[in-house]
Amino acid sequence: MTAVEGYQDFDVPLDYFNPQPDHCQLDVGIVGAGIGGLAAAIALAKSSHNITIYERSKFSNEVGAAIVVAPNCSRILDYYGFDFEKAGATVFTEMEFIDGSTLAVNHNIPCDRTAEKYHGKWYALHRSDFHAQLRDHALSYPNVQLCLDAKVEGVDTRGVLTMKNGEVAHKDLIIIADGVKSEFAHLVAGHPVINKSAGLLIYRFLADTSDILSDHRTRSLYETNPRNKMFMAAHEELKLVGYPCRNGTLQNFGFFHADDLPFDDEAVWDIEATTDDIRKDSQRLNPALQALCEHATQPRQWRLIERNKLIENLTKDNAVLIGDAAHPLLPFQGQGAAMAIEDAAVLGVLISQMSSRAEIPSRLALFQELRKDRVCAMQIFSRQQQDHASMDEAEKYVKGKLPTCPAEYHEFGLRPDVIADAKMLLQEHFVTDVISPCVL
Repeated sequence: MTAVEGYQDFDVPLDYFNPQPDHCQLDVGIVGAGIGGLAAAIALAKSSHNITIYERSKFSNEVGAAIVVAPNCSRILDYYGFDFEKAGATVFTEMEFIDGSTLAVNHNIPCDRTAEKYHGKWYALHRSDFHAQLRDHALSYPNVQLCLDAKVEGVDTRGVLTMKNGEVAHKDLIIIADGVKSEFAHLVAGHPVINKSAGLLIYRFLADTSDILSDHRTRSLYETNPRNKMFMAAHEELKLVGYPCRNGTLQNFGFFHADDLPFDDEAVWDIEATTDDIRKDSQRLNPALQALCEHATQPRQWRLIERNKLIENLTKDNAVLIGDAAHPLLPFQGQGAAMAIEDAAVLGVLISQMSSRAEIPSRLALFQELRKDRVCAMQIFSRQQQDHASMDEAEKYVKGKLPTCPAEYHEFGLRPDVIADAKMLLQEHFVTDVISPCVL
């Protein structure tokens, strides 16, 4: 069962979600106001559910430099009317893969063809701009409320949230979207949720495009298409990835190198760094790439982590796990945000046109059916190297041939039509054109 041929997302009109008089409007609690939590609020708001987002910080501001939005993600955001222009998004028109020692171009991917094939563009955005625009979009719905400095201390998957201040909130549906360090994922997963080092650290930093173009050492790297090109330079275990953001005025960089530090799951994974730190670790790269690193502003070092064990149970009772709380991805496929937003879109379809609150667990069972294999496979494919052990693990979650080259990974990642697939699955299990009175 699939709806991928021809893309039918836009054949599911937004008024499909408009509630009828006898449809149930749920009280929904979302734990976490990151990308996944905000996207879930947007998707569910279409059905006029009453949504409260609980964010433990006083002002949720996504940290990091920039973020890639792949076509399978931008297609969904376009569907919901997200304003990429207002968010300062930059469109990729090409991806270039180069030798980090010689600068020889190994291959080039024209992204405009990819965008045409998959009905969505490749975007890059400053992470804080992306998060702010998602937040504004979510809060444009009168039925969405964001509570800041609202620390959730306890979750009962049957529909109860206990706050740090002692307040208790009873909800029909709980969405756990509190990130990779989730405090509540184990309640749904059914086992301890343990993070481990992925063996890599990444320096993240920004640089002004104008500074790079005025430096004779780095100008040649951007002689063509400086404001719309993504590149990845690899040499031995080192990787330097660069792409534009904020309408091409800034370049975002991620420099990957080996992680030989002791792992502590309770430690801060995001620490300040200096250009001297980057200079020391980049000495084996081509001099032009080293010079790029010298333009770093406010660099920070992040530890890349993955889960000790994939979470296969995404739902329990009236609770569901989404985003990094459920499936943190490494950055090598550019699909971290996309998987969270796909989760949200699928929920938006499955938790619509409900005639009874008693349907919630069975609706979430459909979410489990649609999402488990895909997000588990994408976690495996997001790893830097696909060894035989990883590919053997992936076979459990992939129907048909496993992807083995960039084009096949793109096909696997970018092709699925999750909104249409969710609608088809919902119609197989529920008669949505016959309205029954809402059971309280």
